[in-house]
Amino acid sequence: MGKQVEVAGSPHLPDSLTLAVGDTARFWASGALVVAGAGIVAVVGPYLRTTAHDTGARPRPAGLPNTVQVEARQPGQATVKLFLAAGILSPAPRTHLVQITVNVPE
Repeated sequence: MGKQVEVAGSPHLPDSLTLAVGDTARFWASGALVVAGAGIVAVVGPYLRTTAHDTGARPRPAGLPNTVQVEARQPGQATVKLFLAAGILSPAPRTHLVQITVNVPE
């Protein structure tokens, strides 16, 4: 069974991460791009996180996307560039490269 890995946000983003095929990693970032290893991992999102009300109603969040997921699809190595926005008044988003190793599940 795959695992969902919550990755600590900036400034504690890792430079490397090891996953197994079927795992997903959730990053606090406004976007992501696979720069090497396409097919090894896939980026899903970005999303704007929100929480459902106890009535079941879906709230309408506002703001910039703040979450992306990376799915581990097959064994190998990949590099993902994360885009970290500081807000709408930020002159430019920062970026951070993460080396991802994907192993066969145990």
